[in-house]
Amino acid sequence: MALTRTRIHAKEIAQNFKEQGNEYFHGKRYREALGFYTQGMGAKPDDVQLKEALLLNRAACNLELRASFLSHLDSFREGGA
Repeated sequence: MALTRTRIHAKEIAQNFKEQGNEYFHGKRYREALGFYTQGMGAKPDDVQLKEALLLNRAACNLELRASFLSHLDSFREGGA
């Protein structure tokens, strides 16, 4: 019974971090969202769909952060060219 409660608790914690991450992602605060998704994975949920969502959401944050970084680099290239 305690193991079941622990699993449910881990899922609830991970789901909460996912929801917080989603709010930040929609607000274009990708670095903060990435942190929430990472914390969700740290809760070690057993739910495969939840883990997949957290990983995919982290990937989306990394893509957005990379795009933002590359865009920033391009602005320097254009200004210096």
